[in-house]
Amino acid sequence: MSSLKNNKTIKYALRKTSVAFGSVAVATVIAAAGIATVSADETSSVTTPVTTSTTTVAGEETKEVAVPEKLEEAKTAATNEGLEVKETETKKQDSEEAAAKDYEKQVTDINKTVADYKAEVAANQEAYEKEKAEVDAKNAATQANYDKELAAYNEKLTAYKKELTEKSAEKTAVEKSNEEARVAYEKALEEYNTALAAYNASVTANQEATESNKLAQAEYEAKLADYKTKKAAYDEAQAAYLIELEIYNKKKAQYDDAKDAFNKMVAERGGNPEKYKQDLTFLSEELADGETTKITHQTTGLTTYLTKEGHSRMYGDGKATKMYETKNLQDSDLTTTNPYANNEIEWGVVKVGDKFDVTYTGLTQAKIVKGSEEKRIAKVVYKYEVKSLPSSDGKGIVQIYNDPAVTMTIGSSTDTENPVTVGVDIEFYDENDQLIDLSQHNAILALNSLNHWNGASYVENDKPRPLVVEAKDSEGNTVRGTWDPYSDGTEPKLDGANVVVKSGKADFGSAEVDINADNPLKIVAQKATWVDDAFKVTEETTVDATTVNASGGGNGHSVGTEDYTFGDKSDVIGSYTVDATSGVLRYTPKMKHQDTPHVESVNIGDKEFIKLPNSSVDQDSSTKEVSAKEQNQYMDQGATFNADSSSETKGWDDPTSPYLYYGGAAVILKDGHLEFTAKGANATGEATIYWFSINSNVGFPQDPGEEPVKPTEPTPPVKPEKPELTEVPTVKEKPVPPTEPEYKTVPVLPSEPVKPEAPELVKDPVKKETEKPVVEWNKNVVLIKENEKPQPKPEPKPEPKPEPKPEPKPEPKPEPKPEPKPEPKPEPKPEPKPEPKPEPKPEPKPEPKPEPKPEPKPEPKPESSKKSLPNTGSVEQSFMTYSALIGLATAGYALSRKKKED
Repeated sequence: MSSLKNNKTIKYALRKTSVAFGSVAVATVIAAAGIATVSADETSSVTTPVTTSTTTVAGEETKEVAVPEKLEEAKTAATNEGLEVKETETKKQDSEEAAAKDYEKQVTDINKTVADYKAEVAANQEAYEKEKAEVDAKNAATQANYDKELAAYNEKLTAYKKELTEKSAEKTAVEKSNEEARVAYEKALEEYNTALAAYNASVTANQEATESNKLAQAEYEAKLADYKTKKAAYDEAQAAYLIELEIYNKKKAQYDDAKDAFNKMVAERGGNPEKYKQDLTFLSEELADGETTKITHQTTGLTTYLTKEGHSRMYGDGKATKMYETKNLQDSDLTTTNPYANNEIEWGVVKVGDKFDVTYTGLTQAKIVKGSEEKRIAKVVYKYEVKSLPSSDGKGIVQIYNDPAVTMTIGSSTDTENPVTVGVDIEFYDENDQLIDLSQHNAILALNSLNHWNGASYVENDKPRPLVVEAKDSEGNTVRGTWDPYSDGTEPKLDGANVVVKSGKADFGSAEVDINADNPLKIVAQKATWVDDAFKVTEETTVDATTVNASGGGNGHSVGTEDYTFGDKSDVIGSYTVDATSGVLRYTPKMKHQDTPHVESVNIGDKEFIKLPNSSVDQDSSTKEVSAKEQNQYMDQGATFNADSSSETKGWDDPTSPYLYYGGAAVILKDGHLEFTAKGANATGEATIYWFSINSNVGFPQDPGEEPVKPTEPTPPVKPEKPELTEVPTVKEKPVPPTEPEYKTVPVLPSEPVKPEAPELVKDPVKKETEKPVVEWNKNVVLIKENEKPQPKPEPKPEPKPEPKPEPKPEPKPEPKPEPKPEPKPEPKPEPKPEPKPEPKPEPKPEPKPEPKPEPKPEPKPESSKKSLPNTGSVEQSFMTYSALIGLATAGYALSRKKKED
């Protein structure tokens, strides 16, 4: 059996039609040799006797039963039909009869398989031929229809070519004309676009310049509006500043004098403290809110009083000096009965030589000291003697105050040059009604309110001519404006010892004028002369002066730098001042003074005089008169302070004024006699009046405190510069676009007829391939009994090693379609399947060696193994025969397919 295993007949199968033509040639050559060999084998197999061989297997000895001729024929028939004949594992039969029956059954099965296969092939061929006939008929009809359509197409093609020739010539001419028109239009369009770009650029440049200028102008105007607002505020602030500066200058001068006086006073007191030691306290008594004075007075020696009605009549227009015009007294104004209560102001009528006493009681705050001893002054007696009056009848009017520290006013009509002189003896009494000896004390009495003026002040009611000024407007033109300081209906007037200054700005009408350092305001001087029957302005001159005079009617209300006079008197009624950089105008009425002097004095006799530092008051050592040698009433006439206060400054002639020292002095009262004199009317044509106060309110210079703060000059706003506007370029003329050409209609070329497409014929049907069954067969062996065992041959035969149990041996397969061939193994192991090859070459496969156990030695091949099957042919001859058949079949099929495709 080992020889059978090592020389098994290789199984064959016809290849499919996809075998390459190279394989056909190889197979044909191989077939030539193979066929001859097989035929020889088959012929000789009829006469060759069947032999058997014996084999010992696993301790048993078998013999192979010869394959019958019918089985060989059945196999050959299957092979001739192209079926694969596959030998399976040899079967072990119980007897030769059983083996013969198995062979018979194999013949029957193979013949049936071949017959069924041939029947199915014939049926497939018949179906194929029927379908092929139908396809051929359909393709013939399709081809006939196509031939008809092609003939019609050829006719249309001939007509198309003729029309194409004609239309092509016409189309060429039209296209040439249109092209010439297009070229001309595009040239004109290019020129137009160039001009349009230039136009658009000019429009853009114009708009940008315009917009830029507009923005610059808007920004400038916004800044200018802001500037104007600030300038108006500045002008107002500047006007206020000029007034404040003038006031400051006055206050600063007063402060400096007061400070200097105070420093001198401190120095003098330090050097002579005893001299300035005050023992007397005699002031107006201070009252709490709601408290009434307890002081009363009693007048004795006064025989005539002014009735209350007479007082009201004489004071009718409110001018104080009229109260003392004795020439205006009527009998009805007088009474011998005192109409006033003892705590009221008392008005009486006196005459030169009269003596009267005024006794004050109820004092609570007056006192005098000596060392540590202090006495309350409970009573004061003033013993008056009227020594001189300027009235022609020698009468005068007295106003007796209920306050002994305020004392008395006396006056009369000024009919003569006589002064008003009153002598007074002062007597202080203690609580025991004992007269106080003043010689034992250092009682310093104030000599205040010693006025001296050379003439009462006044201002003319005459108003100045409106001021004419000039400057440049916003366009650079010289324009003029005017300002009337009294256009509001007011008149020139005084404010205490000051004049009321008017301020304002010029009216330039519709002209826009901004006054600043670059455009200063200038005054236009106007000179008026008498022409015919009136004054007329005959000359106008622009002057650089910032202050000019305004004349009165004597010079026709001229305005200029002249010091106008009329006759031997000044005709200047005021002055105009201009602040050139702000445009603020001011008119200051001129304060004038009468020529009637008025001097007040006190004769202190031999008593010690105390001069106050920086005071205008001094003593004439020869006459003992204490007075101001020079006028001390008006600053405009040289006084350091004005006597009367104004809304701007504090005057010195006020008991509460820090400058009281300027118009006063003091005396150490060793005896109580003093004489008060006022020489000269208070004003020309008016009464001479003298108000004197007896008290201890000495105007010693006081520390003036903080220095007045100089006003800050406002900063003028900066006028914005006019923008440098960009020159606006002129917009170019807008170009006219060219007219588009009217193109001729281009002839449409005829459409080429569409050639009919060759029909796609139905392909020949594909004959259904019949699946080829695999024909399997097997050899049979039977056990040899002991009496049938053949004798061993002379050559030595190696004793086979006993195998306890056959191991699984995978059987490699050379066929294109490998199938596992099971071995009688307890656990079969699948063998690897080789890839099918187009031309398999049979090679004898060695038995695989067992893996886990040592390999058994192979059985020796008997010499007669090749001769034991004379009727079947060798393995090599079978392979050659089958390969040749397969090659021929494959070549034939391939040639048939190629022909059909062609």
